[in-house]
Amino acid sequence: MHAIPTELSDIKKNRNSRPDLARASARERIPEANIARGVAMSIVIIGHAVSIVRHNMVHSATGEVHGLIEFTYRFLFIPTIPLFVFLTGLILAHTQIQIKSPAQFYAFVAKKAQRILVPYFSYSLLVLFPKFILRDFVYHQPDEQISAFLLSSLQAIFLYPTHNPMGVLWFLHTLFFLYLLAPIFMWMTDRVGGLITLLVILSLSFVQEIEILNTEELLNYLFYFHCGYVFHANRRVYVAKLMKLPFLWISLSIALMCASIAFLPDEPDNVLNHIIRTCVRLTSVIGAYTFARVLAEKWNFIARQLDLFGSHSYDIYLNGHLIQVSLRMLTLGLMITHPILTWFILAFVPLYVPIPLSRYILSRNRLSATLLQGASWTRRPEPMPQSPSA
Repeated sequence: MHAIPTELSDIKKNRNSRPDLARASARERIPEANIARGVAMSIVIIGHAVSIVRHNMVHSATGEVHGLIEFTYRFLFIPTIPLFVFLTGLILAHTQIQIKSPAQFYAFVAKKAQRILVPYFSYSLLVLFPKFILRDFVYHQPDEQISAFLLSSLQAIFLYPTHNPMGVLWFLHTLFFLYLLAPIFMWMTDRVGGLITLLVILSLSFVQEIEILNTEELLNYLFYFHCGYVFHANRRVYVAKLMKLPFLWISLSIALMCASIAFLPDEPDNVLNHIIRTCVRLTSVIGAYTFARVLAEKWNFIARQLDLFGSHSYDIYLNGHLIQVSLRMLTLGLMITHPILTWFILAFVPLYVPIPLSRYILSRNRLSATLLQGASWTRRPEPMPQSPSA
């Protein structure tokens, strides 16, 4: 097995080569990062489809969940968010952005607010009234009085994102605050080194039971965010080591995830369990990243699809959930008689439909591109990036 070439002179120009990699240097693009993001995005959508089946079983006549469904649900959500934030830290380091003055910090935060907070608030407000009107079909029933519902929803949108009317949006809120904290730890890394900074961040992850601004999870994910940032400094060295025994790392991550489901509680109840869970999550991130690197080397059909999902991960995350919820309401009867078919519909339609929706509708209008995609209002929105195979 040969590792993917990272220098322009090493790239083989054959019919299986990625067109963009044949023209771009390694500094412009990390081959496996987009595929890894596609892996994470696929897991989110497929995991939510499993969650819908699981919820339907809980509320069925027996009120029981099949053991395999419960295991799959827990397994899928171990690496997902840690992988997302790891890749975010990695790409932030890859951009080589400089944040060493108040002006640079303000520009950095303003750009992230435009890209993240504008769609966050737009979608949060967009779903309010449809959720209230269709409250008999949603999992978390809103208040009967619209005034109480609006008040609790606004409080959740601003202060308690995990209770957002559109549940998946909590991640955008948390992601923005990760970016807000990033310059502090970037500065700290420059002064005392990446390892000491990681240990400080790891100690912060022990903070518990602070729900406001999702602080508990924010401090947990900050560790993986900075792991990605530090990983980038010696990425080629680390990747070379991983690719010597790629399937060992992948198998190890799967084994540890299975063991954690079998022996660890859902929530860590002591320091040791917290450390073990963090190690399992980090190993799962390494396994997923290695898997993405293997796929990037092979550049087969699966790699191309995951690269496509990675290129449109933001659109899939925002619109795939709404499509999935709509499909859930439309397939309630089918879910009982044809659960496997329903699962395929719920898993794959929300992965593919947001791509043309973004490309040919949302990105073509300045208002929708600004409010729903986080594009800058000052420039004409550009079509979202296409897959290299397109």
